[in-house]
Amino acid sequence: MFNKCGQLIFDPEKYTEEKVMEVALESGAEDVAERLGAVEVMTGMNNVYQVREAFERVGMHPVSAGLGFVPKSTVKVAREDAAKLLQLLETIEDHDDIQKVHANFDIDEQVLAELSNK
Repeated sequence: MFNKCGQLIFDPEKYTEEKVMEVALESGAEDVAERLGAVEVMTGMNNVYQVREAFERVGMHPVSAGLGFVPKSTVKVAREDAAKLLQLLETIEDHDDIQKVHANFDIDEQVLAELSNK
């Protein structure tokens, strides 16, 4: 259901996907994608910190870097279910025993924007 990999997250307001892609390709990263308001760089589990150092050498600093889980496939969530799903995830994340939540949902960007404005 998920692939375990190295993951670096960049703020798209600071760094464009194209600039991140350029450095990622030179540093040996496996993939770059823009998702949920962030630019994600995926690497092998063993070289996440080497890739991070390559970005830092050129003055680009990720919001976070570490190991993560990327879904192998996603499930499209209908507009009417999106608010309920996001509320459920927020409730789960707020639980004291939960450290991190991984999900494989796909909510349309426009729907996410509408829900975040409420």
